[in-house]
Amino acid sequence: MGWAWLLGLVIGRAEAAEPAETVAPAGTVAPAETVEPTRPIGAVQPPRFIEPQRSPSRERAPRGRRITRFTDRPPLVRPALRVAPGFSARLTDRPYAAFGFDALASVMFGLHGGYRQWALAPEVGYSLRTPRLEHRVLGGLGLVYGVNAESWSVGLLPRVVLQPDTGMMAIGVRNGLWFDFAENGFSVELSHQWLQRSGAVQHELQLTLGLDLAMLAFVLANARLAWL
Repeated sequence: MGWAWLLGLVIGRAEAAEPAETVAPAGTVAPAETVEPTRPIGAVQPPRFIEPQRSPSRERAPRGRRITRFTDRPPLVRPALRVAPGFSARLTDRPYAAFGFDALASVMFGLHGGYRQWALAPEVGYSLRTPRLEHRVLGGLGLVYGVNAESWSVGLLPRVVLQPDTGMMAIGVRNGLWFDFAENGFSVELSHQWLQRSGAVQHELQLTLGLDLAMLAFVLANARLAWL
């Protein structure tokens, strides 16, 4: 009986020392315990590579000059500045063979539209024949077919010739057949000259190779030639 009373006294003191549990009032929800998320443990994922896509094609402008062949273009205007060295053969007077040189400026005016055109070509220039240094002045109006710089041209070039002589002026005519190559500025001319000089008549044949300096300037400057 004494032992039971002593054990009950010890248990009562231990319960008195513990704090009493707090009871939440009615209608109140207790907060849930916070649980820290844990990282899943698994295999390392391999890296992903994006498959390369073909880039869309771009419209590229053509390189260099492109010449368009117009079939309905308007009448053309083409200037020319031609230097033409060559060979001169005189049939009736010495020296029979000589060096000839022409420097000619002209403008070809198309008479109608189209790819190939007939044109009038007024022309003025200077001519030299050596070894006797015969100076001449030329002027005329030619008829040309072709005109454009994209292909060949051919023309008939009649000219009046004036040559200062001792105490008088020699006068005559020169008729030339002219052929112009395509777009490179080179041409050839075969001409016959009739000259009344000091009461005598002289006949000359002349073959020259011409270079169009105006066309050469257009080519070096990479200019558009569609208007020619």
